[in-house]
Amino acid sequence: DAALALGLLHVIIREKLYDEPFVTRWCAGFAELAAQVAPYTPQLVANLTGLTPAVIEETARAYAGVSPATIITGRGIDQIGANSLPTQRAIACLRAVTGNVDVPGAAHLAEMPDFVPEIDLELSHLLPERQRAKQLGASFLRLQSYAGYERVFEQTVKGNGRLPHRYLTSAHPNLIWRAMLTGKPYPIRAMIVMGSNPLSAHADTKLIYQALKSLDLLVALELTRTPTSMLADYVLPIAGGLERPVLQTNAGTANIAYGGNSAVAPYYERRTDFDFWRELGLRMGQESYWPWQTFEESLDATLAPLGMSWAEFCETV
Repeated sequence: DAALALGLLHVIIREKLYDEPFVTRWCAGFAELAAQVAPYTPQLVANLTGLTPAVIEETARAYAGVSPATIITGRGIDQIGANSLPTQRAIACLRAVTGNVDVPGAAHLAEMPDFVPEIDLELSHLLPERQRAKQLGASFLRLQSYAGYERVFEQTVKGNGRLPHRYLTSAHPNLIWRAMLTGKPYPIRAMIVMGSNPLSAHADTKLIYQALKSLDLLVALELTRTPTSMLADYVLPIAGGLERPVLQTNAGTANIAYGGNSAVAPYYERRTDFDFWRELGLRMGQESYWPWQTFEESLDATLAPLGMSWAEFCETV
């Protein structure tokens, strides 16, 4: 993917298809970029990617010749492999040289959301330092820790983004399984698994199997039977994606929100995950943190700064 992006840049710069006014005003290092991509000829990139030189050239011309244009990536590029960051940089350069930045229909710059962002719903500030210090793996995975989060937050907030804690403050999975078995550095005796299957989603299946079997309590919130749910003491039927409202806010790191109502009511005894966590919270004395009776009411509160209800949002968007 990185080679393809560099090859597209090569063609765009070689054929002067870039947005010269935008590059002149907003881009730094264009000459250095041109020198960097010069070796990535269509033939070289074809050898690396399995595409033909003609397809690479046609793609570059198509992207540069239409405005606005956008490149949408997923986790295959965003998060997987050592080359993911260079690939994203190359794609960002493609957007920049074609002027597809901060214009409708192209790439948006991060903005503070007009709705309530996820970070304001997390209540992570209520977790005391003595509990944060117990995060498994924080001593050697410095980025994946509360200290690492604070450093990242300092930078993201400069770009009008506030990253939720959950991205950088989870415990290291392998250490969780080992703590279950050894009790070190402290015992873990219960787990709630929601829409996940650790036995197939994480490495070292035998270790995970032994760890889950050692628990005093394992609860699975599931739509289908999985190996993990078959080990659980309790399996609670959870609503599927078509049986509950969905509001996607990109974690509140940009001023973008989309979603819609459920297509059908939950079948049989299935409940939404909101219902489960709210009912559990109420039984633990968290009434003040769960003022909404339904998931839809919580979405009303999230959208309140927009001056519309969830129902109005579904009709408008």
